[in-house]
This record gives sequence, structure tokens and C-alpha cells, in this order.
Amino acid sequence: MIIIRITGGLGNQLFQYAAGRMLSIKFGTSLKLDITELQRKTYRIFLLDKFNIQAEISKGSDLKKYLKFSRFFPQDYHPYIHHILFPLFSNIYYEKSFHYDRSFERIRDNSYLIGYFQSEKYFLSIANILRRELRLNEKLSSESKELREYISDVNSISINIRRGDYVTNHIISRRHGFIGADYIHQAVSVIRKRVKNPHFFLFSDDIEWVKNNIILSYPATYVDINYPDRVEEDLILGSLCKHHILTNSTFSWWVGWLNPNASSIVIAPRNWFYKLKVSTKDLFPSSWIQI
Repeated sequence: MIIIRITGGLGNQLFQYAAGRMLSIKFGTSLKLDITELQRKTYRIFLLDKFNIQAEISKGSDLKKYLKFSRFFPQDYHPYIHHILFPLFSNIYYEKSFHYDRSFERIRDNSYLIGYFQSEKYFLSIANILRRELRLNEKLSSESKELREYISDVNSISINIRRGDYVTNHIISRRHGFIGADYIHQAVSVIRKRVKNPHFFLFSDDIEWVKNNIILSYPATYVDINYPDRVEEDLILGSLCKHHILTNSTFSWWVGWLNPNASSIVIAPRNWFYKLKVSTKDLFPSSWIQI
């Protein structure tokens, strides 16, 4: 059995699921998801159940096996407890760096994982399996179905723009920060040189701001039919576009990655973080264009 702690928004949850799923396939064992942090921090909700995932929610008996008495402490204390008393918690694996951690390859069956695992290197070997499983388990809404047809009929380019807590939360803003309109226009210029008759589809958690501030001189559709109640549909619709402009969010990353077309142009920001000095060398597939 592999258990992985699920945290954050949909993009983070997808990375964590993908890493855990790879290990479950490697060992021919079950995957269970520990969602207790999402239950504790109610500003994020569990969204993986919108997809055809092959995993179960972990039970109290599962957590007792790995976390032992530490499960009674706030999760913020877990790294200290597990480090100091390592012999008691040797089956708990902590991601050691933002870039790909090769010690991941030495994880054994019957392990509990904690981390973000934001590189396709953790799960590239099961890419086709993941793209099959990460399909919605319910039909698209009628509005999304109509938009899906439009996306397929034109030279569609998705632009996913995250603002939200990147703007309103001063801690997150210092870490990530809103990517800015200049980057969007620069990426549009790159696409325009490579794609004839582009039609841009703009998705955002602040679509009204985008409508008023990201004005393009090419055909554009500002998608306002799903957020915030059906964000998973925005993910799928974005991935169905032929090419992609990503911003610095994991949700955006998955929009680009879920498109299996090898000829798809994916543009990503070189500066993923605002001021945080972290190596992002393994964050993007080699075929993506960084600007």
C-alpha cells in the first residue's frame, strides 16, 4: 500500500496523485489518499474525485499504521516529530527538494509520502495511464459541451491566468506573485508567429479583471461559465485547446500536460516564483518553450 498526503488546490492534488499512482503501479499495490489536511484547511477542497482516479481515501487505521501517535498533533509539527524520532517513522518519505528528488526511486512499498512532486519525472513512465484516468467521471455541462465544440473548430490557444491569492494574500504574493500582463502579451506574440489564425481562450479565477486588462488584437473568448463551481471543467476545456500559454500555477501546468499532442506548442514562464530562489530545472518538459 502507498499513501500520499493530499494538499493544496487541484493542480497540487494532481501532482501528488500522479506520483503516488506511479508507485502503486510499480509495486502492484493499492493507492490511498490522506485528505485530512484538506478537511482541516477548509479553504481548499478535495477535487480528485471528479476524475476517474484509481485510489481510495485512507482510513483511520491506515494513518495509525504510519503516523502513529504523531497523527494527534497538528500536521505542521509532523516534520519535526518524524525527523527526531526517525526510527519510528522510517516508512514516511518527505520530498527533499523542489526539483526531481532521485531518492524517490528508492521508496519501498508500504510507504507514506509527503510532498508536492512537481515534475513529470516522477510519473512520466505512466503518462498514458494518467491521461486516461484524469478524465471527468461525469459529463460536461451543456455550456462546456458547446464551448468544447468551438475549441475543436478553431486554432485554439488556452491562456490560464491565476490571480486570486497571488494578489490578495501577501505571503503567497511574495512567494509566487501574479505573472503580469507583459508576459501574457509576449507569449501571445510568440504564438502568433507560429500559429495561423489563432483564437485565444482565456481562463481565470478573476475573469472580470482579465476582460478589462488583457485585451488582445486577435479573436478571443473569455471563459466565464465554470469558475468557481466547476474548475475541473475549465481544466479539461483548456487541455483540449491545440496550444497553450501557461502562467505560474500548477493548475495551468496540468492544462498543458494533459494535452497528448506532441505538436502542441506550450509556453511557460521562466520565472515560476517571484522572489523565492528555488531550482525549477525539472518543472517543465523539455519541449515546452520558456520565456
